[in-house]
Amino acid sequence: MKTNLITRDFLASLKFRVMTPQDHNGFAGVDSPVPLIADTGDYLVVIDGDRCEVYGDPAGDGTVDLIDICTNIRALPMPQY
Repeated sequence: MKTNLITRDFLASLKFRVMTPQDHNGFAGVDSPVPLIADTGDYLVVIDGDRCEVYGDPAGDGTVDLIDICTNIRALPMPQY
């Protein structure tokens, strides 16, 4: 499952929005006061407090699966420019 997709640059490139009640129904485990979600077209990215999860369809069969997870996005390495 781990793909190392989640980086600070990847997260900074996304446009997040606050989850709607419908989003909450789809991700019933979120528990932060303001969970965020972004849809890239290829991936669905959820930030719940410090936790980030990326969902996608790696098999291309229409099944959305968890493909990457980071339990503490604050601990992600800073990019080297």
